[in-house]
Amino acid sequence: MKRITFIGFIISIHLLFILLEIVKQNQLAQLSYTHQRLLNRLQELQKQEQQLIHQLEEEHNFDTIQEFAQTNLQFKPQTLKQTKVAYARN
Repeated sequence: MKRITFIGFIISIHLLFILLEIVKQNQLAQLSYTHQRLLNRLQELQKQEQQLIHQLEEEHNFDTIQEFAQTNLQFKPQTLKQTKVAYARN
């Protein structure tokens, strides 16, 4: 009787270890998918960052600023006659 109980106990332990191994493999697969998804998101964000940096550099370009000022804000180029010089008084 004790021998049958002991064999049942050993079989139960082995089944428990098999179940734990299956759970571990499922978690590993889930983490692998999550890791891949996060890597893809990181690549998208890095690409978006590069686009925004390029856009910022383009907007800080002097020619772009001058064109925007003349077309949208109706600024006109300043001539030398229009320039007032402030003289320092002693």
